[in-house]
Amino acid sequence: TSEGTTLNCIGLIYTYLGNYSQALDYYQQALAIRREVKARADEGTTLYNIGGTYKELGDYSQALSYYQQALVIIREVTARAEEGTILNSIGGAYYQLNSYSQALDHHQQALAISREVRDRAGEGSALSNIGVTYGQLGDYSQDLDYSQQALVIKREIGDRKGESTALNNIGLAYSNLGNYSRALNYYQQALALKREVKDRAGEGKTLSNIGLLLDKIQETE
Repeated sequence: TSEGTTLNCIGLIYTYLGNYSQALDYYQQALAIRREVKARADEGTTLYNIGGTYKELGDYSQALSYYQQALVIIREVTARAEEGTILNSIGGAYYQLNSYSQALDHHQQALAISREVRDRAGEGSALSNIGVTYGQLGDYSQDLDYSQQALVIKREIGDRKGESTALNNIGLAYSNLGNYSRALNYYQQALALKREVKDRAGEGKTLSNIGLLLDKIQETE
């Protein structure tokens, strides 16, 4: 078991370093050992880590496959908090595969569990994901409602990056609802916070959203 744990930890380090092929190699070794010694909970964790690595590689079909395998085991060992996390990740994979109704279903299951186990961070993530999924489905009022709930939690737990994302999502919902002045206000709040936390990718996304909004209101320059 300790060998499997060590291999899994090495995989995690390679994942954090962005060396995904090396990470997968160590995870697969850890998985073989955990199956051999019948450590079911640990097997579920490694399957989830493999799924997360495929997500980072942009292979969402493979990510989904491993997440679903992990879910079966985590339900078997009744680890409710971990089940909520995996459901949220499955929802994210479905979202990336443009299967929005499937994404919504899994995020809502994750939300219910995160509330049950009082996981505020998980609840905030699920709310945020539900909001953007409703946005993709064209239900902008629901998008706004869930994104605003997410913002409250992100502020409560001090998740500054998550707060900036929620602000951006609220801005997008207002823009889609045609309330451009409110949208711009939230985008500007998001932009300031993204710069503060040095979220360069998020900063780029918000700048793009501001540009699209200004184009809508004929401020082309």
